[in-house]
Amino acid sequence: MQQWQRIRSISTVVLLVSILLLIWAAPATLLSVGLALLGALGCAGIFISIKEERKQLKAENRRQMIDLIGHYRHDWMNDIQLLFGYVTLKKYDKLNDCMDKIREKALQESGIAKLGIPSLVAFFVSFRLYYNALALELEMEEEINLASLPLDKEKVSHLVQMTVKLFNSLAIPSNDEPNILSVQFDLESEALVFDLIYQGGYDEVALRHEIKRILEFFTTKFATMEEEYTANQAVITIRLPFHH
Repeated sequence: MQQWQRIRSISTVVLLVSILLLIWAAPATLLSVGLALLGALGCAGIFISIKEERKQLKAENRRQMIDLIGHYRHDWMNDIQLLFGYVTLKKYDKLNDCMDKIREKALQESGIAKLGIPSLVAFFVSFRLYYNALALELEMEEEINLASLPLDKEKVSHLVQMTVKLFNSLAIPSNDEPNILSVQFDLESEALVFDLIYQGGYDEVALRHEIKRILEFFTTKFATMEEEYTANQAVITIRLPFHH
């Protein structure tokens, strides 16, 4: 912090000196020196600003990583404590269901880790930490490495994230059954199929409108869509054709 203040003080002095040179001295040499100093000052300011922004971004990324690790530790500790609780209380009849849930959770997280697009993996892994209007379930009949497909990886990542966030923003909270969004990836011979099945309350009018806007953003050449809406369910299938 002291170094940053020192740099700002020096920059201010340089700026004042440059202005005085321009006002009091007319010769071309002094004018050139003044302009050069002003240019150098501007470049230094931009460089320092970028450097500070990078530091802040790194600090924010570290904080998010720490939060995520803490969240996962807490999540898995709850599962382990529940398992040990059943054993301690000799409720052996509940062990199978508990183990099945833990196994499904581990398989889902393994599938997420193997998707191959870092930004999308990070989004799915951290979803429960930042979004709570619905429960997100990722279902895949087979492991799919999206990065290995002939598609624009970042476009796929943005499209998936935007649609999932849209469902979360339009979900209507309920005290009865939790809202659930099931996401599934399937492979066809010429396309990747991205299915979203939502169960729960939601704003149907807004969802119909916004999902079309998202698809228009990516153009129809990149993705086509099928929709089905009922009172408490929305099913959307997005087909992403491979590049040739």
